[in-house]
Amino acid sequence: MASESRIGGGRAAGAPVRERPGDRAPRSASGLAGPAPTVTVGTDPHGQVELETATGNLTYASPLSLSGDTISSTEVSEILSPSGNVNRALANAKRKAHQLLGLKVGNQYRYPLFQFDRERKQIRPVAEHANRLMECDLDPWGTLDWWFTENPLIGDQRPVDRLTAHMLTEAEVELMVAAEQMGMD
Repeated sequence: MASESRIGGGRAAGAPVRERPGDRAPRSASGLAGPAPTVTVGTDPHGQVELETATGNLTYASPLSLSGDTISSTEVSEILSPSGNVNRALANAKRKAHQLLGLKVGNQYRYPLFQFDRERKQIRPVAEHANRLMECDLDPWGTLDWWFTENPLIGDQRPVDRLTAHMLTEAEVELMVAAEQMGMD
């Protein structure tokens, strides 16, 4: 997969593309990268997106459908607003505070559904905790990759699967993020 790295500075822009969802994206030797990539050319039905990076465009195989597995900022506000009033600024504020993962697609943001507890009208607390630890707004595509990559620290399961099964804990998230920051992923 090609995206910027999730923790501490980003994945190398221009790194080789691997197109199997669940693979770890490659890192640069220095661990440093330019600005986070943005989608410039939409998506295809198979979840492929074209990311514009400092060194050129890269193809990223998204592990989710950006049209079916994500929602707009208006839909986020419908879920999260206590009064039910639509306020697109709510999603933007939560994204900028690293509480909510938002993926920039064209001129709008799309928010993966797995983060939400619709019954309680909130962001799942463990998802919010993980997003904050990874500063998800600095590297949203890398954060998305983290959620969908099997991790040996949780029995080779994907964090997203444990989250949606209500089995992922904040302690597990902290352990995985710390291990990744130390380069032990």
